[in-house]
Amino acid sequence: MKLYVINRVRTNNFNDAKIGEKIRGLWQEIAMMPELANETKYGIYSDYESNYEGDYTCSIATEKEVSTAVIFDTDGQHYQKFPVTDNDVTGTWAMIWQLESKGQLNRTYTFDFERYTVDGQIEIWIAVNVK
Repeated sequence: MKLYVINRVRTNNFNDAKIGEKIRGLWQEIAMMPELANETKYGIYSDYESNYEGDYTCSIATEKEVSTAVIFDTDGQHYQKFPVTDNDVTGTWAMIWQLESKGQLNRTYTFDFERYTVDGQIEIWIAVNVK
């Protein structure tokens, strides 16, 4: 699957006071694009400085080809999928970080993504090492 980036920002989950503002801005930008209204949308996390505590790039993307130079290709990657219940994206991320801290999730830190379908389902896909 190829994902085409609309825009991106650099941030940190723990020491960027403007993280919410930055990420909301990305989602507001894609919401203003009527040609993408009926498309599945993605929040991509990449260019990790270290692990989930370090800086990373957050991108907003779609499967619909748009004029951009940045394309993420999931082919060749292995992922573990985490369905999000009750729209609790933050809680699902906290669970993922806890699994990693306990050694129960072996992340590659290549790129991970949140998948938002048109019918309202949300999934978080984490790139993992295959043993």
